[in-house]
Amino acid sequence: MSQLKRFELAKSGVLTSVMNTALLVFLLAGCSPSPAPEAENNTENDIATEDAGADSYSQSLLDEGWRKGNLEIRFELAQAANASEATANGGQITSVWSTTITAHTSQEVLVVPDLRVLVPDSGSDDERRSAMESSPYIIEEGVVPKVEGTVTNSLRFESNDPNANDYVRLTRTVNESGKVTDLSLTNMHPSLYGKGHEVSLRLEYETQRETSLQAVAANGGLPLSDNNTSNPQERIELSLFPTPNVDGLNNYPYLEESLPEELKASVTRQHLDTLAMLQQLMSDAAPVQFIMRAGLVTHAEADKLVLEYNYSGNKQIPYMAGMEGFIGTPSPNTLKITISLSAGK
Repeated sequence: MSQLKRFELAKSGVLTSVMNTALLVFLLAGCSPSPAPEAENNTENDIATEDAGADSYSQSLLDEGWRKGNLEIRFELAQAANASEATANGGQITSVWSTTITAHTSQEVLVVPDLRVLVPDSGSDDERRSAMESSPYIIEEGVVPKVEGTVTNSLRFESNDPNANDYVRLTRTVNESGKVTDLSLTNMHPSLYGKGHEVSLRLEYETQRETSLQAVAANGGLPLSDNNTSNPQERIELSLFPTPNVDGLNNYPYLEESLPEELKASVTRQHLDTLAMLQQLMSDAAPVQFIMRAGLVTHAEADKLVLEYNYSGNKQIPYMAGMEGFIGTPSPNTLKITISLSAGK
């Protein structure tokens, strides 16, 4: 495969598909009859009923000892590399890139009566299993989070190959900046694999990306020049786990008694496989650090819960540099996430 084929920017039809879908929805909406006044009134009544139900549920939790509180999430990613490698044909490849993402979100929530409690030692298996699967907070209906954050990314990739048959020099540049549109938790509950909680985190961002591809042809051929501007929307998802146990799963009732013994054994085996994988990730022995991460530290007090994850090493994949990012060893290559859950005074 030629160098041009390897490094030429791919063209996507996603935008066209989205525009066609939006147009279809617009046309269908324009052809639909307006609802009768009675239907509009019914819809308003339904919304009012739903709001009343949500308020009633929140009040019932407050009556049980839950407190009004706040959830904060901070996300900091820093990656960069400056590397040069010789090719088999006597050429040279150089890659210089840098990526930073910083984000913060604040959200009003309701928190449990005591943030120190994970899975109680007493109570029935059903009650303890419910606690193991439950989040220490809920977001009330209609409460909107405050999200802020920035994204920057730059890349210069150059390949010089005087013995190439097609292009003796290829240069690709990327300059990108934008904002974070979402930073949230999609799941949080006590972990079966170690001390503390495990969480699933989602970060979404949108940028303006300017790319350039320039190529000098061999044997006096025609040069190539391609410049492009796009507005991608991307997502990072992470599953964060505490430091894994060295001696097995936590003593939580994760199996229902009604399950067949064969199925119980299968579920336990899967959990033990996950534990072994987390142990490998924790020691940084896995080939790459990607979605699953181990080492989330839990600091718990009655009124405040703080979860911290820090990574610094060479196994974390380049999130925005693309295939060029795998040249050399990124430095820095750090990720810091802090999740704070606090009860109001």
